[in-house]
Amino acid sequence: MSLTEGVVADTHAFIWYLRDDDQLSRSAAEAMDAATDSGQPIVISAVTVVELRYLVEKGTFTPEEFQALTGVLGVIDSAFEVAPVDLDVALAVGQVPRDAVRDPWDRMIAATAISLGLSLVTRDTKLAGLRTPSTLW
Repeated sequence: MSLTEGVVADTHAFIWYLRDDDQLSRSAAEAMDAATDSGQPIVISAVTVVELRYLVEKGTFTPEEFQALTGVLGVIDSAFEVAPVDLDVALAVGQVPRDAVRDPWDRMIAATAISLGLSLVTRDTKLAGLRTPSTLW
């Protein structure tokens, strides 16, 4: 799989997709399914893994839930691919206005989509209101 195809899923979309949760919109699920059906990855920013660890530390998720969520990321032929927070992502954060999106996790996830030229699957209305990246929900 290549990091130049597919979609980027934010943390909620990733969790809801794995759990087959009704909170994931039908069109978001279809976009993620379409990526996997065509052999393209659903890209997850490394920031999502950090955010999930943070949620364990906050008590929102158990360590077992963390393992279940992240366990799919290291599997050969997984539908998911983890994108690193590299220089391109760090520079793309500047394209996500802080006054519009205050959450640093969200800014880095959006910057991942920008740096890869992919659409972002997100319910976040602040991110959906941006000119870039394009969003799906």
